[in-house]
Amino acid sequence: MTHPCTHTLQHTNTREVVLLIPYGILSNNPSFQTRALYLLSSSLTMSRRMRLLDAEDLDGPRSQQVSHYSSMLWSLWLWDILLALHTDHPTTFSASEISSTGPFSSVPFQKMYRELCNETWKPTPPDPRPEDRVLRDQGFLLIMAILSDAITMRRSLGTDRDFMDATAAEVYQHNPFTPLSAREELDRMEEQLWRALDRYDAVYGDSLTSDLQALYQYTRLYISCKGVTSLCRVAHDATLGAPGLASLYAWGRQNVMRQESVDHAWSVLHFVAKRGSDPATACPTWFPIVTFHAALVVWARISQGRHSAPSARGGENMHALSWFKTELEVMQFPCCTVMVAVLDMLMSGGAV
Repeated sequence: MTHPCTHTLQHTNTREVVLLIPYGILSNNPSFQTRALYLLSSSLTMSRRMRLLDAEDLDGPRSQQVSHYSSMLWSLWLWDILLALHTDHPTTFSASEISSTGPFSSVPFQKMYRELCNETWKPTPPDPRPEDRVLRDQGFLLIMAILSDAITMRRSLGTDRDFMDATAAEVYQHNPFTPLSAREELDRMEEQLWRALDRYDAVYGDSLTSDLQALYQYTRLYISCKGVTSLCRVAHDATLGAPGLASLYAWGRQNVMRQESVDHAWSVLHFVAKRGSDPATACPTWFPIVTFHAALVVWARISQGRHSAPSARGGENMHALSWFKTELEVMQFPCCTVMVAVLDMLMSGGAV
């Protein structure tokens, strides 16, 4: 007997679903973004009921039938991550829900991810090494898992650090008698994600193309910069006039940019530009978001005067944003129009 959800999806154009969701997410219309959120949530619910997350646990014929739609699950997961980054919404899907294998692989996804995050992991590459296509797809899913967990970490535990001054935080961190707390859990999770990223680079770094390198560098940027969660929302408010622009300047003053975050931001631009130099390749859907966030991190750093450029505040250094603007201008996504407008305002407005 055919599963009712499978029967429903068979009469639905899944291609339309996969296209409408990213269009709504990357639009500059809040109404379209809201509709994309509803469509994404309902699609993920359908995926859960269809057992796309654990298709291998089903009976033979049914497992093969459901597995036919497994690629849609990975797409929906990507849109869930991009929506959270672009609109400052929480994620609605977690890597821990997936118990199936990755595409073109017989290894369970959870096994791959847990080994990457395991403290006893040793940097031994698989032998024999998988085909490049398999290795690249595994790398794509694993970097999505790390970024998704980082978003959840920031949304659930980030406020504990935000309200603690630097001196108190240092004492708190090195106090062996501190009981289990949100702050301690945040530090533990951050350390675990950093280790996972280092191990990820050791295994998959050589096989990553420019588009995945940009996503990898953005993930490091996201974890190193606690204020990045509100970047896009505050920046878009700046297009509404003086109050919104003042909020963006306030964000730049309150969130001190470390050199580590700035280095990752420039690395994001490097790989975005490297991929964009090939006219035969399509622009990845995460490029506008990661490029825009990287540009704002660089802007905040320049505005705060904590850099080694000849001029410490504003002025000609703001023209560094034009490199990010140039990349955004050639991306054929509606949201890029607003992003370019924000960078124009920042370049003309100078420091915070």
